[in-house]
Amino acid sequence: MEEAAPSAADDHAKEAMIAEALSAVPASMAASAAVADWEGNVLKEGTGPFTCLPTPAGFEAGTSPMCMDGPWMGWANAWGNKTDFTIDRLGISYMLAGDEGYYGQEFAVFGPSSMPVVNAEVGSMAPFAARVG
Repeated sequence: MEEAAPSAADDHAKEAMIAEALSAVPASMAASAAVADWEGNVLKEGTGPFTCLPTPAGFEAGTSPMCMDGPWMGWANAWGNKTDFTIDRLGISYMLAGDEGYYGQEFAVFGPSSMPVVNAEVGSMAPFAARVG
């Protein structure tokens, strides 16, 4: 059986997912970022270190897109598959459109942010810590 050609509606939905996903990363990085859906289907090839994803199913569209580098994608894969996670360098995730989700037992909404991920054996987070006071 032949697969049906994508419809204009499918193309529009794909472009909307790409635009939403790229809203999570600085504009200067969007051109080189790859975009995938949460099933791992590549929606846009990229040449840079970041992969962007639209808001996960179950959340209001546009509330939680994110862009992750290699270490963060490794963490996301391990978390989703309930496997061990180790990294060898600092990882960065951007959520410049905000972040809405469940954290532990609490529902939370955060504004634009970026998050590091690091293994204690990689090194100190001191150079990345914000100065308070």
